[in-house]
Amino acid sequence: MIKNIRQKHEEIVISGVGVVSPIGIGRQEFWEGLDKGRVGTKPISLFDTSGTRAKLGAEVTDFRPGDIIGHHGLRNYDRCINLSLSAAKLALEDAALTVTSDKENEFGIVLGSSLGSIKTISEIDKQALREGPRSLDPGQCANVVLCSPASQSSIRFGIKGFSTTISAGFNSTYCAFKYSLCLLRDKRVKYILVGSVEELCEQTFKGFYRLGLLSGSQNGHTEINAPFDRRRNGFVLGEGAAMFVLERKDTALARATKLYARIGGCWEQFVHRNSHKSLPYSLRHIGNIANELSSKLRNDLDKIDFVSLGANSSVLGDALESNLMRLMFAKRTYYPGAGAVKSFTGESYSAGGCFQLLGALYALDRQRVFPTLGFAYEDERCPAPFLERKNVNMSIRKALIWNIGYGRTNYYMILEKV
Repeated sequence: MIKNIRQKHEEIVISGVGVVSPIGIGRQEFWEGLDKGRVGTKPISLFDTSGTRAKLGAEVTDFRPGDIIGHHGLRNYDRCINLSLSAAKLALEDAALTVTSDKENEFGIVLGSSLGSIKTISEIDKQALREGPRSLDPGQCANVVLCSPASQSSIRFGIKGFSTTISAGFNSTYCAFKYSLCLLRDKRVKYILVGSVEELCEQTFKGFYRLGLLSGSQNGHTEINAPFDRRRNGFVLGEGAAMFVLERKDTALARATKLYARIGGCWEQFVHRNSHKSLPYSLRHIGNIANELSSKLRNDLDKIDFVSLGANSSVLGDALESNLMRLMFAKRTYYPGAGAVKSFTGESYSAGGCFQLLGALYALDRQRVFPTLGFAYEDERCPAPFLERKNVNMSIRKALIWNIGYGRTNYYMILEKV
């Protein structure tokens, strides 16, 4: 079953973009990373990986939050909070917005994160158990709640409309956007900072490693980040944050600001239960998913020019997307452009959806499809005739973004060129 949200009266647009990622900090650097095929995966330096077979990660390197948000108060922020604060500041600057005392109630923030400051939580718990609660730094204790990145962002920038954290695993970005669209339609605020954040830390890394989801975590497999390639055997874990400014189109036009895209719709699709430990259905169910989605898109299906894929180099997940692409667009004489941005950034869990959105915005703005890195050897069980191996210019007016395969809910969004 698919539930649909569309703008019936007022168009909602994206007017600001801020990103801190493994391939660049700031929108311009991120897009240059896509242009130049910049690889975000490298040996992990944030923590010791000597006890694991997996060694690669997609870290945000050369990250100096003080250069972005200023140095005041930094000692009380952890990495996750610094990532979200920096992305929020960059988004506000990109949208040419400043939160002043007379407009603080016109802004709200919605942040997706499922693990948040888990490193801080773990270290504080360990210290409290070993040395007692009196040994703790009170300034760090505020960071042990999941909502701390959103809360610290609202405090730092004076946002008083609302501060919301949404935890929905791989779907966190999409849930945050869906919620934000509802709030804007209800005129709760004029501007919403919406996005997601996750940090790369030992606790998160070892959790996914022990589940056997990381590339190289199983004996005999080469560690590689290569969506749709036959050598793929799991994802490379990444990190980062991205924030977007949402507002009604009439408000944005009155400010004469740049409009990156109009949000054409947001869909959620519930899938039935089964026993697979990480993916809720197998390839035999993908036909039903494609039929439901095709029915919902209707005439929009033939107008899709680009698909921002969620492929992350997992064996079954990529195969699901391969089949969905071929079933969805089988009646067309050509495939839309398509790219897997996680071939650049790795899989950053809750933040992964934001990077997919950035990939779609890049395609709409640059009128260009970025390549999918690492794709060298075809997999007959996962054919990908829709992928590009280099940058390709094309006319792109409408982009589809989706997240399928993890959890029991799939999400879809459409972005349109304004």
